[in-house]
Amino acid sequence: MMKIEEAIDVLKKYVELTKPLFGDVSITIAEEIDAAKFPDELHKLKNQNKGLYIIWSKNDRRVIYVGIAVDIPRRIYQHIGKGYSWSRGSTTAKFPYCTLADGRNWLKESTQAEM
Repeated sequence: MMKIEEAIDVLKKYVELTKPLFGDVSITIAEEIDAAKFPDELHKLKNQNKGLYIIWSKNDRRVIYVGIAVDIPRRIYQHIGKGYSWSRGSTTAKFPYCTLADGRNWLKESTQAEM
């Protein structure tokens, strides 16, 4: 099980190894965005809303999903699904139709439950 810090290290090594093939490739890491209050944190993308994104567990920092999107906010909304409600204050966000785990029966039940 890979932790988010390990995933970032792997990506940095990959970029270094592929520079001779692809040229000027770089990784810019935005601030962590909490899905529980996603709309309020979009400013953290700093107009870098395309590229690779990693979804990880806040509980143990294990990587749950890695994706590439031309519009990361739109893609996150697709994962979350319809009928979501965001947290405000100390309430918990609810994503009743989250699609991140759909078709991924190979995910551990604990991971599916988290999504």
